[in-house]
Amino acid sequence: MVEPIWVGMRLRPLVNHEIGQEKCLRIEGNQVSIVEEAIDTDRKVAVTSDFDRKSTFAFDVAMDSTDESSPSFVSQEKCYEIMGRRMVDHMLQGFNSCLFCYGQTGTGKTTTIMGKAQPKSERGLLMRLVDDVFDEVDKEQSTSGSQVHVVMQMLEVYNEKLKDLLATSDFGPGEKKSAPKKINIHVHPD
Repeated sequence: MVEPIWVGMRLRPLVNHEIGQEKCLRIEGNQVSIVEEAIDTDRKVAVTSDFDRKSTFAFDVAMDSTDESSPSFVSQEKCYEIMGRRMVDHMLQGFNSCLFCYGQTGTGKTTTIMGKAQPKSERGLLMRLVDDVFDEVDKEQSTSGSQVHVVMQMLEVYNEKLKDLLATSDFGPGEKKSAPKKINIHVHPD
């Protein structure tokens, strides 16, 4: 069955200055809870509504990538198996697929999407997804002789500007850097 929208939340791997600090979020199953005792009283925001009082949030899947020694640790590979592989499977069933990552700066969107090219175990969702798509294309073409047409778009929205992440910005020796292709934004009157 294809889900219309599937929401996952991932706690990114800790950066050096965070190691050893008390955790302010706790994951139990698909629930993420705020650990109130771990938040500095100076940083607590005034509660203005019932929603602000809520301290536990449910997702379709919650992934913890903060402690590699934990039995519930979610590596880049496991994150892909949970979130990315299903997109390839849905695409092969003929459905469009979209991965939308949202969060403030520093929350791990780039780590999850891109990861690192090397070692291979640290590759993010995008590189793994593209590899699997083209592996499936090769299988389809070799077993049935089908022609396969792949269309992919990867955009970044930042400060109300669109950036095409697949447009090449590399240029060789003696070549002039061309201006980035303008992406047209259309606003519906309503």
